[in-house]
Amino acid sequence: MTGKMRIGVDIGGTNTKIGLVQDGKILRRRTIPTRQDPEQAIGELANALKEISWGIEIELIGIGCCGLIDHKEGIVRTPPNLPKWHNLKLKERLEKILNLKVFVGNDVNACALGEYLYGLGKGKRNLFVLTIGTGVGGGIIADGRLILGANHSAGEFGHTIIFPEGRRCRCGNRGCLEAYIGQENIRRMAKRIIGKDLTPKEVAIRAREGEKKAIAVIERVGYYLGLGLVNVCHLLDPEIIIIGGGISGMGRRLLKKTEETIKERIMPLPKRRLEIRLSQLGSSAGILGATKFPEFAI
Repeated sequence: MTGKMRIGVDIGGTNTKIGLVQDGKILRRRTIPTRQDPEQAIGELANALKEISWGIEIELIGIGCCGLIDHKEGIVRTPPNLPKWHNLKLKERLEKILNLKVFVGNDVNACALGEYLYGLGKGKRNLFVLTIGTGVGGGIIADGRLILGANHSAGEFGHTIIFPEGRRCRCGNRGCLEAYIGQENIRRMAKRIIGKDLTPKEVAIRAREGEKKAIAVIERVGYYLGLGLVNVCHLLDPEIIIIGGGISGMGRRLLKKTEETIKERIMPLPKRRLEIRLSQLGSSAGILGATKFPEFAI
């Protein structure tokens, strides 16, 4: 391998995915568990970064991390699914260990950049990207720009409220979308409807086999997701919405119910341009997009 390369990192609430990137292509991959203890997490991440870059000249490392992120300073703030990481100076810590330039931003902002530059958003100017996994997040590209907001907290889709007096969310609020369609809550829903503690993947398999109760779970997830996305459409007017993350593996049934709910609730607008698609980049979106933080987010 010749020439300078970048490393993209996607830190989720459960797993951390790492990729060696050159010219929009991932040449090497690694996946490690995301540790709740920040000291252990930093040590394991640093070792994995050294391993994947052995013998290669690295230009920079871009990291997308779940939670509210100070994109300029690279500080992780109030991540609901990694509570011990609050105020973690991830950029500063890793730069000292690795002696490389590190950029840190929100993980779904990284996914949004990945989709915009290399995925279904290529050639589009206004898109909304959401991921559903351990948590639920959103990233906004408006008129070709990544929107961070005044406090670098734009796009917190999972913490928009769909039921004001609803169930308690990890963030401390009630009725957040994440409290209904995050991974743990889908398992809870499956146990209530199907009678078994099933992962979203297991629910999807049963639905493909025609099990009515499993289909009911997916349709309920799609309904809640559609409610949240109606608000996104009214607020941002995207031309494409791209659904990623592990739960997107629920596939066409999830997409169909989401589309139906949006169509029922959205304000009528003649010839509205709006596509709703499942990500084709999958886990690559966050890795690729994180390497572009210096150009778009800093």
